[in-house]
Amino acid sequence: MKPRLRPWAPVLGAGAVTAAALLVVGRHDPENGGLYPPCVSAMLGIACPLCGGLRGTHDLLRGDIAAMMDHNALIPLYIVTFAALFLGWAWSHVRGTTPRNVRAVQLTAMTVVVISVGFGVLRNFIPYLAPAAGS
Repeated sequence: MKPRLRPWAPVLGAGAVTAAALLVVGRHDPENGGLYPPCVSAMLGIACPLCGGLRGTHDLLRGDIAAMMDHNALIPLYIVTFAALFLGWAWSHVRGTTPRNVRAVQLTAMTVVVISVGFGVLRNFIPYLAPAAGS
């Protein structure tokens, strides 16, 4: 491998793995099971944010925005957050520098987790607010 390409190898590898995962999700509908393992939350009758995220991602890749929002209204937040974190990591990795804003990354990740947990509680345990959460 040429020295110039060496810093790009992990970035391109991560991009390839992400693209392959999106290809699988786009081609295989999670509503039909098959490739995907059964979800413990669904067995308990709770709307699982991971299952909703998987189904919503499939819908987004198929161009059905309304169905995506119905399955998990936080997918746009996840996309923006993932893209920003990935681009920040890729930029610092290729330049050979350490990320400067580690605290900002930690704060962003924790904020998304808190929002996701709040969304899950809203969607599953407060029935009269569930329509606002996309149920």
